[in-house]
Amino acid sequence: MGKYYNSIWNTKLYTFIVCCLLLLNQLLIAHNETDSLLTIVKNSENNPEQQSQAYIDLAWKLLYLSSDSSLVFGEKALMIAKKHEQYLLIAEAYNIIGAAKTIQSKFDTALVIFQLGLNSTNIALPKLKDSTEINFLKKRIAGILANMSNCYYNKSNYTQSIHYYQFTAKAAIESKTKWLESAAYTGIATCYQELKKYDLSLQYHKRSLQLAIKSSDSLNTAESFLSVGKAYMLMNEKGKSKEYFLKAIEIYENLGEDYFLKFAYLDLCHSYLKLDKLDSALIFLEKSHSLTQKYPELQAEIYYHNLYGNYLLLISDFKGAIKHYTISYQLSERYNWDKYKEGASLKLVNIFEELKQYDSAFKYLVINRAISDSIFSKESDKRIAELEVKYQVDRKELSIKNLVEQKAKDAQLRLLLFVLLIVIFISSVIVITSYIIRRKKTKQLHKTEKKLLAIELEKNLVEQQHLTEDIEHKTKQLTTHALNMMQKNKLLQEVNGSIADIIKNPENLEFSFKKLKRQINQSIKADNDWEVFKLYFEQINSSFFTKLRSINPDLTTHDLRLCALIKLNLNIKETAAVLNLSPNSIKSARYKLRKRLDLRTEVDLSEYIQEIGDS
Repeated sequence: MGKYYNSIWNTKLYTFIVCCLLLLNQLLIAHNETDSLLTIVKNSENNPEQQSQAYIDLAWKLLYLSSDSSLVFGEKALMIAKKHEQYLLIAEAYNIIGAAKTIQSKFDTALVIFQLGLNSTNIALPKLKDSTEINFLKKRIAGILANMSNCYYNKSNYTQSIHYYQFTAKAAIESKTKWLESAAYTGIATCYQELKKYDLSLQYHKRSLQLAIKSSDSLNTAESFLSVGKAYMLMNEKGKSKEYFLKAIEIYENLGEDYFLKFAYLDLCHSYLKLDKLDSALIFLEKSHSLTQKYPELQAEIYYHNLYGNYLLLISDFKGAIKHYTISYQLSERYNWDKYKEGASLKLVNIFEELKQYDSAFKYLVINRAISDSIFSKESDKRIAELEVKYQVDRKELSIKNLVEQKAKDAQLRLLLFVLLIVIFISSVIVITSYIIRRKKTKQLHKTEKKLLAIELEKNLVEQQHLTEDIEHKTKQLTTHALNMMQKNKLLQEVNGSIADIIKNPENLEFSFKKLKRQINQSIKADNDWEVFKLYFEQINSSFFTKLRSINPDLTTHDLRLCALIKLNLNIKETAAVLNLSPNSIKSARYKLRKRLDLRTEVDLSEYIQEIGDS
């Protein structure tokens, strides 16, 4: 099992390192392209048109990597274009500035800027005579209108968004820009989708897809496949939606368009969740998250947390689901995206109600109702937006140049720090892995030592038990000998006293010998001796006589003596000597004892007596 987890860990580490190297490579490529464009800017100081165009190209290049840098270069291009009255470039500069504001979720500001771009095209159009330039300007108009439509969509003003997308389609048709016409139809379809007019949405999506395929525009084709998939999902045709999502992903992967690919992964994850294929959904959710970290984008992050919440809800992880829905709600609230706030708050209402946390459920219900009531009633306040749009188009060229150089230095420093962090991380992984392996070995060694100590202790206990039993046995033997010696010594003392009396009074020998014989007999049969024997015997075998009487209360003193001697392992001859009886009398007494103890023929009397003492 340890090898299995080590293998997984190594695989994850390898994957992480590869991703870091790929990201590092992308950063280096972007850095090199940026350097090339900065070189063009520097070398075209005497050519304002070329310099302005270079700044615009640089702004578009940095749009998704650093919207702040994109704004700086867009404003620089705008300043140069205005100074030399280059209206086509003025419109293009306003377009990139508006796009950067859109990325920053400042939609009202972006709309004002896009309108300024349209105003510039209206000034430029009458002055153009060349059809190529006119057609180029119409394409720029269509692009600006498309960006305005996107802003209205993000503000949840879907009716106004459809209106501008229709203008976009018209301008695209006039400029014969098929891909932009296709994108406009996709935008219209998406708005109808939000308005829950799914049939109309699917019609426009398919119309867009046909144009994209005809124009051989792979990127637009992929986006159209993705849009059709979403439409089918909303119509609850999950199998078809998955089919279109996979087609879009295949194109994005072939093109290496990771920025768009992360949204495609999220859409496919959504489809798998609807199909209840949770393992597949989680795979694409993690893929999307990896790309979102590489190309940060707020809408993708909110979408990710919403889908992760849906996944955790399906596996009944309510705590985790609450965490991700809350993050989604907070991000949406920060940028005032009501449509995302509405969805996240409704999910939280349902979960808290399921968990019977009614205070929290009521709190989010009030929020959800407020959003639902106002989501289609907001009007864009242009005067407030115009106050927010305060350009410093007359900045000194030197200060901008210093800012650009500082940005480049900052980028190099960030790159260096990033590489350093990777090295530190890999070193930390190696150190931690070594520590874990060493700790496991130490733990195993401690376990082995404990087992050996336990075995040694058990062995000592067994030896101690044997020793104790041996000591007890010898103690019993010594006690028995002591009893016999005491009895004999007492008898000898009495006999010695009687002999002494005979020596003193030898006149009546017959009487003295009779007395001596009587003393010996009395000593042999004395009950007092038996009581002394019994006292010592019970000190060694404390419950022996009690258990015998519990078996048969009618046992005589003679029976008890016989049992005690049997307990001391005395044979018939030795027993007869102690009791001063003949061996036959002992045999007869043993036979009577068996009857009194109610023993069967096959039961050995001596073994039975021994068991009574040991039990």
